[in-house]
Amino acid sequence: MLILAAMVVIPASAQNTTADVVGTVTDSTGAVIPGASVELTNTETQEKRIVTSSPGGEFTFTLLKPSRYSLKVSAPGFKAFQISSFSIAAGDRAREDAHLEIGGTGEIVNVDAAPPALHTDSSALITTVTEKATQELPLNGRNFINLVQVIPGATEGLNNALGSGNRPDDRRQTSSVSVNGQADMMNNQLVDGMDNNERVIGSIGVRPSVDAIQEVSVQTNTFTAEVGRSAGAIVNVITKSGGNQFHGTAYEFFRNDVLNANPYKFGANIPKPKYRQNQYGGSLGGPIIRNKTFFFADYEGLDIVRGLNPTTSTVPTVFERNNPGNFTDNPAINKIVPSSSFDKIGVQYLNLFPLPTNNSVVSGNYIGTPRNTQFNKTADGRLDHRFGNGDLFYLRYTYNAVDSNIGSLFPLTNSAAGMIYPGGNLGSYPGPAVTRAHQAQLNYIHSFTSNLLVELKAGYTLLNNAQYPLNYGNAINTAMGQPNMNVDSRTAELSAVTVNQGTAPTLGNRPPIIYHENTYQYAGAVNYIHGKQSIKIGAGLIRRQDTVTQTDTANGNWSFADFSTLLTGDYINEGRNWILYTPHNRSWEPSVFFQDDIRLSSSLTLNLGIRYDLFTPYTEINNILSNFDTGLQRIVIANQGGIDGHGNIRTDYSNLAPRLGFAYQPAPRTVIRGGFGITFAPENTTSGSALVNQPFTATWGAYTPAQAVAAGGAQYAKFAVAFRLPRLTARPTPAAPLPPLSIRTSGPHTLSSSTSLRSVSFPVS
Repeated sequence: MLILAAMVVIPASAQNTTADVVGTVTDSTGAVIPGASVELTNTETQEKRIVTSSPGGEFTFTLLKPSRYSLKVSAPGFKAFQISSFSIAAGDRAREDAHLEIGGTGEIVNVDAAPPALHTDSSALITTVTEKATQELPLNGRNFINLVQVIPGATEGLNNALGSGNRPDDRRQTSSVSVNGQADMMNNQLVDGMDNNERVIGSIGVRPSVDAIQEVSVQTNTFTAEVGRSAGAIVNVITKSGGNQFHGTAYEFFRNDVLNANPYKFGANIPKPKYRQNQYGGSLGGPIIRNKTFFFADYEGLDIVRGLNPTTSTVPTVFERNNPGNFTDNPAINKIVPSSSFDKIGVQYLNLFPLPTNNSVVSGNYIGTPRNTQFNKTADGRLDHRFGNGDLFYLRYTYNAVDSNIGSLFPLTNSAAGMIYPGGNLGSYPGPAVTRAHQAQLNYIHSFTSNLLVELKAGYTLLNNAQYPLNYGNAINTAMGQPNMNVDSRTAELSAVTVNQGTAPTLGNRPPIIYHENTYQYAGAVNYIHGKQSIKIGAGLIRRQDTVTQTDTANGNWSFADFSTLLTGDYINEGRNWILYTPHNRSWEPSVFFQDDIRLSSSLTLNLGIRYDLFTPYTEINNILSNFDTGLQRIVIANQGGIDGHGNIRTDYSNLAPRLGFAYQPAPRTVIRGGFGITFAPENTTSGSALVNQPFTATWGAYTPAQAVAAGGAQYAKFAVAFRLPRLTARPTPAAPLPPLSIRTSGPHTLSSSTSLRSVSFPVS
């Protein structure tokens, strides 16, 4: 990993999607030369800029896109000075000093540029993952995040992080990286300097193909005022543009279990799990109009079919299936259940378990190998144009489509609702997951003068992310004859049943997880070069709109001691937690900044800046938002009874962030850097920010009457059935009356128990 990190990273300074080239023009004695003509040319597109050295001999080019450049300096009475080719990366403030010799202007002195060993003009350090690294290092799945994870100060995030790809929230390849010990959602993910953060889950919006990446810059300390919203790192993906020459790629990478060795204890009796991975695609970039208009486009596919290692679980034995109700073959149960005690729903659940694969009677009598699949598609496109007045414009678009499926441990089974997958996976969310992500960006740079430029940006990101149960949309419990379970589209599936016998897994699944997020963003900055100062003033605005649907137990769940109690419907616990509405949250993120880089002397540069960020609390378009107000000591609802639209969550207006730094060069081979800065990041990230509390949720469980009264107090809309439900199937009304319930909520809802000894329905006022 150390060798890989050394190959991947190149230190750079400053931070943005663009770079600067600075320098001083002197003669052979070291005296400065004012009024020299300095010409900078992009060798890929032939874009040229010309400035004149200041009275102090300094020159600065700003807002340069990462590429290869040449530099030519000329002055009357001196030979022309030329650097034929050098590269700059995003965030660079590259120094290219020119030393002119006395002679004719027609003479040219060519100098070979060498990468500077030290960056002397910035206090900030970033790490650049180069184009060569992203495209040529072996990456399993060609995921650029894997290269970010090995830079100094970074590590792969937690294996169960929301962006890890191992959770149902986001089934894509991992985007999780922890920098300097911070949580992975505390990074600021950017593409070409524009926001690429998925705020609900805390992952990223889009993931460009590595073929489309010019480089990735990662800043982990002393941020300049141009960037914010981070307690970890600024991860900035810079995309490629076309040039005057056509360049393209075509590839396929594959993995196959035929090439794999047998895992430990695998062999003739336990075959290797099936594995097929094919990654293929290509790219093409070049000119549309030479020196003016360029294009770049790519496509990438990634197909993975993966058989998991064998999983051992417990199912009813062959004896128990052939002799319903007879559990005498299992010494842990050793009883016979009369058919008169069978529960009709319990019988149907019991029949969803497959036949065993071995003769064990205690546990571990079924071995299954679920199969997971994932099909990824990525497309990127970029169009660059240079206008006649030197203005620059580009349009970029990225599209990701990922279709994943976590297979069922138990095979397709016939039921009252037709052929269904019972599920049965231990600790996972079987079922399909669908992700569609789009991102578009416009960028425009206008030069008023050689020293005054303005950059304007606009962007839009759409993310649709959904994890569905195996039998989503199929009202299985209704077809079984079990009412009040499949009551809407979110609960149209198989309700969950857990049997605590041996390693018996859970049948059924959890309700869908659906995230929909729109992000609109606008940004602008003015760049002004004045003598020894490089000044940037900018502002940005982000509007986030998200819709969240996630309730783990809206479809209801039961747990049973063993298969005999499942057969009779006598369960240990049951419950249901249900979000009654789907919230549509809205928030704003405006920001402004000022940055001044001052070269006080040939050995000292100051980087001074200040930034202001505002992260508004959520509002909800229908006021489906509640919060416990610590001042009022009660739950409050947005825009009701004098409560504001944020549910009385206070907006923090104090996010003023100074950024101070210096770079001092006391000797040719030594640079001393230092700095201080404050940065702010929004706290209401990930699914915990939804603020869907009472009265917008309903919870049902086996409570005692006292617990029901406590849970259903005046400030809570939690409703509880105050008696234990001994069976899955409805039974005759008991002789003893039910204890009274005290339930208060708001809204015109009718809430009923699921299936029980008695159907309890009542209006809620």
